[in-house]
Amino acid sequence: MAYLIRTKNKKVQDPCTKFVGAYIPLRIHSCISLFSMATTISKSALIENVFNFWMEHNYTSEVEEKSYQDFSKIMYSKYLDLQVTRRALNYSFFLNEIKKELEYKGLTIPVIKKILDYIDKEHLKNKI
Repeated sequence: MAYLIRTKNKKVQDPCTKFVGAYIPLRIHSCISLFSMATTISKSALIENVFNFWMEHNYTSEVEEKSYQDFSKIMYSKYLDLQVTRRALNYSFFLNEIKKELEYKGLTIPVIKKILDYIDKEHLKNKI
């Protein structure tokens, strides 16, 4: 049976893109779907445009830097919590595990390095 409305997904194998799955409210999904069908603009393109607009207006280098710092503090506090339960937890091993998880999440090497540097700063600050 031929579909009247359904379009074929064009799976892009572009190495500069990543799939992001997210649950969104039905109202928003309906709006995006209807607009996409009415304009032939893909849902991915719509979401990308909205996110680009948000980044242009909200995501400054200060916000990015604060995100690195905040995430690093969260990770370092996890390290401290794990040290209580696993006394033999090696700090280098912990950093390596974080690195592997961030790589798995698709973060770039420079971003990972920056996060690990901030975790190191937290570690040094708490050692003193």
